Amino acid sequence: MNQHPDNPSGNRLPAGVEEAQLIDAVRASGYPLQSLVAQELALQFEVIEEWGYTDRTTKEHRTLDIYAFCQLGDGTGPVRPRLHLLVECKRSDLPFVFFPPGVQRVPWDFPEVVGVGRFSLNLGSNTTQDASPATFFCAAESPFVAAPRLAVTFTRAQRKGKEFDLSGEVPFNQVVMPLASAIEQMRQIFHGVNGTPIIVLSLCVMDAAMIVASGTTEAPVLRLEPWVRVVHQESVHEGNHWGRRNYAIDFVHREFLRRYVTDHAVPFANVLAARMVQYQQRHTKAQATRPKDLGWDAFVGT
Repeated sequence: MNQHPDNPSGNRLPAGVEEAQLIDAVRASGYPLQSLVAQELALQFEVIEEWGYTDRTTKEHRTLDIYAFCQLGDGTGPVRPRLHLLVECKRSDLPFVFFPPGVQRVPWDFPEVVGVGRFSLNLGSNTTQDASPATFFCAAESPFVAAPRLAVTFTRAQRKGKEFDLSGEVPFNQVVMPLASAIEQMRQIFHGVNGTPIIVLSLCVMDAAMIVASGTTEAPVLRLEPWVRVVHQESVHEGNHWGRRNYAIDFVHREFLRRYVTDHAVPFANVLAARMVQYQQRHTKAQATRPKDLGWDAFVGT
């Protein structure tokens, strides 16, 4: 084992502890992956490792692997959009398997945008409907929203004798629930804060084989893919009614991370940020309304 030049003689492995065993334990822990991901993101973002948040169910203090953020545009003017990444890192010698929905449906509230006012759509006949910022600014027009394969659930393969078993409980509890809690904390932090729109993307960077399983029970089809978007939906009680909330998480293979950030996520965020600035230059009302059926170019041209 390597040693620091000033390492004292008493700082050594105890009897019965093999270096190879420790190396295997470190490799399985995921922390080396977290460091590598942080270094990669630091090329374009400010990075905070072990970012603290409060679990929305247990109210316990927990930490997210990585929290990263960057300024979009030139950072001047009354509206200064930013891109924030909430990141978990997972490593496994066995593959993760993703299951796509029978009907592809892009979440209406993806991506999450906080730090903005309320938006609505004009349905005609003096009727309006609340709209997410993503819907209002026509995020679904971007290839980034439609590019990855969607999945409604995912599992991690586990050995069961000579066979494999698929378990969804561990990855759900270790990835989806922490990121959902982190998103809710972002909502609380920036609630009522206008002028700094924050586009929030949730990521799970994988150092493991990522497989999408489709086809039929009789003839399943397996395909390796480096980017899969898992959408988890929950019912929430908001005021006097029940609503739906989507948590969309981009699972990205470690070796695809740079392309994901540079070619997909940041360009998309820049386009969405430019739309926010463009709209603010024309309208300053806190309650913003646009016609429901117009695309962005048609809307801003009116």
